[in-house]
Amino acid sequence: MTNPALLPLLLSTLGAIAGPWGSSFELWTEPEVLVVEHGGSLRLTLRATCNDSAGSGGMETANRKKTRPVKPGEVELELLNVTEGKPVQVYYTCDGKREKRDVQLIVYHVPERPELAEVPPLAAGQAWELRCAVAGAAPVRNLTVRLRRGRRVLSARSFGGAGAGPGRVQVSLGGTAAAQDDGQNVTCEAQLDLSPFGPNISVTSEPRTLRVCDVPKPALNVSSTTPAAGSALAGRCSVPPDACTDFQVRILLGSRVLEGWGPSPRDFAVTVGEEHDGRELSCEAEPARPPAAPRPPRRSDPTRIAVHAPARLDDGGCPGQQNWTEGREETLRCRARGNPRPDVSCARDDGRRFPPGIPRPVTRGDAGTYRCRARNSLGEDERSVTVHVHYQDHNVLVPVLLGVLGVLGVSGLALGGHRIYHRQTKIGKYRLQEQQERRRRQMELGRAGPPGCSGEVAALNGSAPDAPGAP
Repeated sequence: MTNPALLPLLLSTLGAIAGPWGSSFELWTEPEVLVVEHGGSLRLTLRATCNDSAGSGGMETANRKKTRPVKPGEVELELLNVTEGKPVQVYYTCDGKREKRDVQLIVYHVPERPELAEVPPLAAGQAWELRCAVAGAAPVRNLTVRLRRGRRVLSARSFGGAGAGPGRVQVSLGGTAAAQDDGQNVTCEAQLDLSPFGPNISVTSEPRTLRVCDVPKPALNVSSTTPAAGSALAGRCSVPPDACTDFQVRILLGSRVLEGWGPSPRDFAVTVGEEHDGRELSCEAEPARPPAAPRPPRRSDPTRIAVHAPARLDDGGCPGQQNWTEGREETLRCRARGNPRPDVSCARDDGRRFPPGIPRPVTRGDAGTYRCRARNSLGEDERSVTVHVHYQDHNVLVPVLLGVLGVLGVSGLALGGHRIYHRQTKIGKYRLQEQQERRRRQMELGRAGPPGCSGEVAALNGSAPDAPGAP
């Protein structure tokens, strides 16, 4: 392998050998690729394998230039205030013959400091986007832009198909914010790599610090936890004022949405009734800008409300007509509405009391109209309850039963006597018919007896007719 340092000497030797016969000579520059910053100057050496003392060389370019011969086969060239990046053509004339060669000229622009857009504070789960712009770099095809988080490279983009002139490029990268990103620095680096013929230039933007926070727990404040029925209950739901980003909130009464999503803080008012007693108020918070992936909102601590109302009796809890049965355990149904819970008592005008809600054995003496009273700290109410007791009178029932049994007994005796008389009559008729049949047979035997048989013989055989007057 030929040592690069010996290449000029080798080419000069070949030129000296070939020169007398008028053959072509070699031409090259040092450096072989010209790299210069826009507006700068550059020196290069033109060399030729020529020993002609009258030989000369130079270059053709749109930029300003200087030429200084050094010795046969060597010319020192200088480019001044370079602005045009078109290729430079060098030439050399040796023994009346000219050789030309195009030399690549790269005019570069140092990129300006990258502009990394500020990243707004984010809630965990929200989408973020890094945007970086780089201006003034040339040639753009040698430019690479990198986005970093800390030391980690998030993305790197090159522009191999771009032109040689300066331009402005933009890169962006999206992602999802996580809690561990909070406090991390992100940067944008522009690298113009002109190696191996030129410098490797790197410029970095100012760092941006990511601010990422979880959805804060909202606070719920209400004007009262013990409002009176029919009054207005007011309140406010809010997130801490130093929250890292904007959040929206909504208010719930039980599972029903009382106020929909809106900016924090959010005020509300609702007229409460007895049906709201024991219900819970709460509020929820979520980022004002929807997260990249749905997440459940953050909920406040619930506030249970106790709706205060005066004692009240109505037909639903204390029916005005009630039916009982004597001998059973019955309950006087009279339940009052109101908060605090009312005390209820029931009594008749004669002072007889029957405690409501407690089963007790019932007699007919418990029937009547009771005056029920309900009281709590906010008021009282009264209601009349009429109790009907159903019973059976045993003193009246016994004679009735005896009379019924007597009638049934007489009817039974009459029916039995009738049956006996009817039976005896049938027996008498049967016997009479039997006697008549026997006499008829005897008479038939007497008329048709055998020859030579007298009546006496027939009588002895039991077939003689009865004598007149015989029984």
